[in-house]
Formats: sequence, structure tokens, C-alpha cells
Amino acid sequence: MIVVTADGEYVLLNAIAIAAIAAPFKARLYVNDHSPEATDTLASFTEASFPGYSPAILIPDGVQLDIITQSFRLNFLSASFSPNTFLKDRPRMYGYFVTDFLNTFCIFAERFPNRIYLEGPTDIINFRTFLGSLSEFTG
Repeated sequence: MIVVTADGEYVLLNAIAIAAIAAPFKARLYVNDHSPEATDTLASFTEASFPGYSPAILIPDGVQLDIITQSFRLNFLSASFSPNTFLKDRPRMYGYFVTDFLNTFCIFAERFPNRIYLEGPTDIINFRTFLGSLSEFTG
């Protein structure tokens, strides 16, 4: 069994941050009623397709020590999704999944605590993602 030390966690997250600057991750909303699992692939998720939708590019914002959990986390800048027009069918968003820049692999995914419905440009999903810790959402 491989054990990653605290110093090793910091080094690995820094390496991910450097790699993600060259080829950023993309956050994508999904609309199928699915709870993410470790065995998921891109085929597990039905990506949103409402007018004006495009995946959000996640830009690394540094590695920091979480004083409470004594663990490191890789921060990404905030990203958001919003329709650019009013939507007649009010699509439901069940969560998001993160892919590599070329959409080759699903890296991680998270289901929203509650489904989010989007009606128009004033409905915005904002989130800030942390790798190595938890994600935070506002909507």
C-alpha cells in the first residue's frame, strides 16, 4: 500500500496545479438523475445543452493548508454557468463533472444537494472547487 505523506500531498497538488495551468480542467453540468460513483466514465453523465451553455474552465488558484483538517487542497478560481436566454423547459441540473481539457476522462463529479432549475439569465450557478477537500456551491 502506498501512503502519501503531508509533504507529498503538497508536492502532488502543486504538480497538478502546474499541469492544469497548461491544460485546464473543465467543469460540466449534468442533467441525468445520477449519483456519481468511483466507476463512472464520461458516458455516465448527460451534459447540459441549454442555449448559451458551455463548460466552465477551471483555473488553478494555488495550494493551501486547511488548518482545521491539517490537509492541503488545490484551489480553483470561481466559475459559473448561466443561460443567455429565457428557457421554456426549465432544465434541471443534478450536478457537475470535471474533465480534462480535451474531454477524454472524467476526473471527479459531485451531485448537487438539491436539483437546480434554470429559467433564464438571472439564474446563475456559481461554484468554487477544491481538489483535496470539498466543493462549495451557491445558486
